[in-house]
Amino acid sequence: MTFLDNLLSRKGSKPHLYLALYARPKHPDVHHQALIIAPKNLTAPLIEIHKFHVKNTLQIQDNQPLQPWVYEASTISSLANEDRLLVLVCIAKLKGSIEEL
Repeated sequence: MTFLDNLLSRKGSKPHLYLALYARPKHPDVHHQALIIAPKNLTAPLIEIHKFHVKNTLQIQDNQPLQPWVYEASTISSLANEDRLLVLVCIAKLKGSIEEL
């Protein structure tokens, strides 16, 4: 059973989709964005929070700078561990099974 299937099977515990804005210390006027899937009660014990985002990192190839976009998916044990998190906005309540998402 996947994370989302497990959440969907629990009554009243439908996962929610959140937009997260993170501080960028070197660029204070610009925010990093991520999508987060988590239950409505973000402070409940033993919850899984999934973060999805892309980032571009500077790489050098053949003496040429490249900034490829890299997709990352990770599991967060607690939002309290997200030091640069500024804002978390619920944008949707997810319904149905994982196959329907």
